[in-house]
Amino acid sequence: ELAHSPVLAALRARPRRSPRSSSPPLPAPFPPMSQHRVFVGGVPYSTTSERLEQEFSRFGQILESRIVYEQNDRTRSRGFGFVGFASSPERDAAVAAMDGADLDGRLIRVRPAEAREPRVRGDRLVGEGDGG
Repeated sequence: ELAHSPVLAALRARPRRSPRSSSPPLPAPFPPMSQHRVFVGGVPYSTTSERLEQEFSRFGQILESRIVYEQNDRTRSRGFGFVGFASSPERDAAVAAMDGADLDGRLIRVRPAEAREPRVRGDRLVGEGDGG
């Protein structure tokens, strides 16, 4: 199975390069088996992970929230993110209430995140658990 291959295990064990001091810290990945995440699209470029957590916390316990940044420019948002909840009912309430809602001046899309198989791009493991 791809998820348990020795190559992927070795890539996961490699230390990450530290980002430049002016860049935001690299986010920790969501646990691969997390089932209670939402994809949030159409997010304003100025919105932070903390702001995303603040907005979605009214629906339940947030395990993690993050905005996804450009690969080569860690200061530039890609306009989407993920929020992980403690349970499915919390996730479902967030999807029902926030899909099409205004967040910092833009209408956002919110839907359950789809699991994606991890894959190797160059010498990096990418796509583990993210998707929308």
